[in-house]
Amino acid sequence: MGSVQKDSDILWNFTKFLVSKDGTSVRRYAPTTDPKDFEHDIENVLAQ
Repeated sequence: MGSVQKDSDILWNFTKFLVSKDGTSVRRYAPTTDPKDFEHDIENVLAQ
C-alpha cells in the first residue's frame, strides 16, 4: 500500500462509509472497525 497523501485518501477497499438516505456521506470508518462499533451512528442516521 502507498502512503496517505491526504485524509480523504482511501488505501484499502474495505473502508466503510455511513451514507444518509439522500446519499450524503456522513462518516468514514477504518477497514478494521467492526460495524457493531458504530451501530449508534447508524441508528441516528436511520432516525433522521
